[in-house]
Amino acid sequence: MIAGLGGKENVCAVGNCFTRLRVDVRDPALIQQTLLKESGGSSVLIKGNHVQVIYGLGVNKIRTAVNASLGVIE
Repeated sequence: MIAGLGGKENVCAVGNCFTRLRVDVRDPALIQQTLLKESGGSSVLIKGNHVQVIYGLGVNKIRTAVNASLGVIE
């Protein structure tokens, strides 16, 4: 998942809504949509430096795992 977001250094902020993982990135050109879909995302939306990956109702667990990988304490 982190590789699909362009690596740890590319991730600025991580959040979520009800079904989507929302990520702000430094360089959207580094996003690998195939890797994000392989991690369980049904769709990837990129608008500027904002990325949304649709995971469904289990997105909270995914956000927690991403934050843990980034060393972010919730």
